[in-house]
Amino acid sequence: LFSSLSHELKTPLNANLVFLEQAMDSSLVPFYVKEKLLKPALVSAKLLFYIVSDLLDYSMVLANTLKLETKPKDLLKTVNECLGLFYRKAEEKDLKLNLVIKGEIPHQFFVDHRRLSQILIKLLNNAIQFTIVGENEVMLNRVFETKIVIAVKDTGIGISPQSCKKLKMSLDSGELREKLHENSVGIGMSLFISNKLAKMLNPSSTKGIEFTSQVNQGSTFSFVIRNNKSQETSPRKPSNTSLNEEELNLTNDILSYSTRSLKNRFDSSSQESPKNAPGRVLVVDDEVFNVIVIENFCRSLGIPVEKAL
Repeated sequence: LFSSLSHELKTPLNANLVFLEQAMDSSLVPFYVKEKLLKPALVSAKLLFYIVSDLLDYSMVLANTLKLETKPKDLLKTVNECLGLFYRKAEEKDLKLNLVIKGEIPHQFFVDHRRLSQILIKLLNNAIQFTIVGENEVMLNRVFETKIVIAVKDTGIGISPQSCKKLKMSLDSGELREKLHENSVGIGMSLFISNKLAKMLNPSSTKGIEFTSQVNQGSTFSFVIRNNKSQETSPRKPSNTSLNEEELNLTNDILSYSTRSLKNRFDSSSQESPKNAPGRVLVVDDEVFNVIVIENFCRSLGIPVEKAL
């Protein structure tokens, strides 16, 4: 039942995300309003989006219908987007938040970046939550031509050896409800989901999330992702006259993240005035929020819009 509500849940969430992003890009909104009000609201909305995604994923795991959507994207951009959600939280606790890169990272990495973000956000949230002093670190280490190890390290309270054994046994079953940390917080459903997703991102191995931990020293959680570049059928070349299919996909899960990148691509690739853009855009969608979002975006570029609901 819950998995059947995916569209109903994500449509208003996507609308909130895109409207907030458009407000952040608007010259009509004062800078201090963006920094003090809109930016925290946008971060909270994105985190809520991933919480809802965890709930939907759990229902799909139970129904054995969870699938990946592999697409090429800059891996460092994905990681930095995740880190950006936690800079404010780390700053409030006076913690350092670092990114360490070992080896050459491919510019275009073929993986399900949304699922990758879900895992990384969960691990980062735990790392910062259980760290009182010190730092949190995300490390990318290219160990093979097609594989990269992503590790999240903290200097937090750590997990006892006994609890580590229970956690290792429970990651696959999702049945652990005992408290693993000093402040009585359990592992939660989302870590179980993250472990399932980690296994799917590296299908050549049966391993998902691995970890090491010492009490009062900190913990390191890591997983491996594989570059599925064999799925690329032809080189992706930038064009000054047209936009690719990925950038034009402004609906459903991609809607809230593609608008800003599409506008940047248009601005940087075209030397013509937006007012000289040929033709008009017809917007057709059964969701009024989607129509408003696309209409606002097109009008910001000076492109005439016709609507059909």
